Amino acid sequence: MSRLNVSNFAWAIGVIFAVLGLHFYYVREIVASMVLFSVMFFSVGLAVLTVFFIWYAGNRIVVWARPADVNAAVLPRPLASHAKS
Repeated sequence: MSRLNVSNFAWAIGVIFAVLGLHFYYVREIVASMVLFSVMFFSVGLAVLTVFFIWYAGNRIVVWARPADVNAAVLPRPLASHAKS
């Protein structure tokens, strides 16, 4: 047998075992729980990633907006000193 035929034979045997395995209740139960766990794990991971990106974007916005706050706080001081005199 050539290498290609052996590979095709191995895949065919694997598919047959997988299809036959799905006829057992225990295997279907395990596959269903794996799918549910994967969906829940993906959802929780997506939520954590979303919170992280919102937190990171918030920090970047605060750093970006900080010089405007500093200038706004410094400008009224000279005006206040002129207003007293």
